[in-house]
Amino acid sequence: MKDRTLVFFSLILSVVTLGYAAWIHQNAGRAAKEALRLRELELVTAYAPKMMEIHAGMTGSPMATPYHPQTIEELLQPLCEVISKFTVPELPDAPPPLQRIPDGVPR
Repeated sequence: MKDRTLVFFSLILSVVTLGYAAWIHQNAGRAAKEALRLRELELVTAYAPKMMEIHAGMTGSPMATPYHPQTIEELLQPLCEVISKFTVPELPDAPPPLQRIPDGVPR
């Protein structure tokens, strides 16, 4: 009888351990995502004033709308809009290529 009790106890302990491992695995992913989101928010909050200065320097005027980004995409969006408005000036037509003068022809 003792042997059966020990076997059942081992089985129950194994099932509980597997359940706990699965729960930890699931919560670890959720905790990592939350930590990453919080770190991103810290960085965005720290760099938002600098991005406002860069935007004002590039456009010559401060931003018209309130700027409170929450993600890196929102932080970089005004800068991307300014850069996308830049145009490349058209170059004049290139002169025709030089032609080689054959030997024996007076110059």
